[in-house]
Amino acid sequence: MDKLVVVVRTVGLCEDEVYFELNADKICRATAEMLLQNAVKFNLAEFQEVWQQSVPEGMTTRLDQLKGLALVDRNSRPEIIFLLKVDDLPEGTQERFNSLFSLREKWMEEDIAPYIQWRRFVRREANYRCAADQILSVFNAKWRQSL
Repeated sequence: MDKLVVVVRTVGLCEDEVYFELNADKICRATAEMLLQNAVKFNLAEFQEVWQQSVPEGMTTRLDQLKGLALVDRNSRPEIIFLLKVDDLPEGTQERFNSLFSLREKWMEEDIAPYIQWRRFVRREANYRCAADQILSVFNAKWRQSL
C-alpha cells in the first residue's frame, strides 16, 4: 500500500483566500523514491541529473533529502545509489544490523544513522524505554568487528 505524502501546507489566510505552499523536501523525496524503485542500482551522477529534472522548476534536490530512503555507495566506480527504505529493514535489533552489515562491511556513522534511529520501543516492566542504548551497543560491537 502506497503512503499518502502531504506536499502542501497552509501558509496564510487573507480575507476569504487560503494560501498554500508546496513542501519541496517531500516532493523531492517522493520523486526520488519513484525513480529509484524501478532500478536495482543507479549511477549517482545520472540519478542526480534525472532527479533534478523530474521535480518542479524552482525546487532543488539534495542527497540529504533521502536519509532513510536510499544509500549511496561512494566506493564503487562510478558511484551508485539504490533504494534502501528504513521501513523495509527487520524490526529486531540484531536482525536489522545483520541485514545492514550484509550490505556493507564498514559504515560511516552518517550513513548508518538513519537506519538505526527508528522509533522502536522495548516493553520492560510496564514501562517503555527507547531502544537506543541497545542499538548503539550492537552498532559499536559490529563497528569494532569491522576494524
